[in-house]
Amino acid sequence: MILQVLLSNYPLLENGLKFFLKTDASELQTRVVLLLVEKILKSKWEERTEPLVLLWEYFHKRMNSSFLIPGAAIDEIAIIG
Repeated sequence: MILQVLLSNYPLLENGLKFFLKTDASELQTRVVLLLVEKILKSKWEERTEPLVLLWEYFHKRMNSSFLIPGAAIDEIAIIG
């Protein structure tokens, strides 16, 4: 699998996350990015908190927002990954 041989590159990941989180992305796009970031971070990279802090700063402001993909079944709402 490609992600297993991916060398650690946190500056690129953090810059990409910052760019993405500034865009007006749809709920579906955000879920896809979160799944990809999760796979990258669970690979053999050393642990760092910066990507998680970026995500926290983004999502804590939206805690009262609804997270719903139009047309998605109710049992799919809480599932990510």
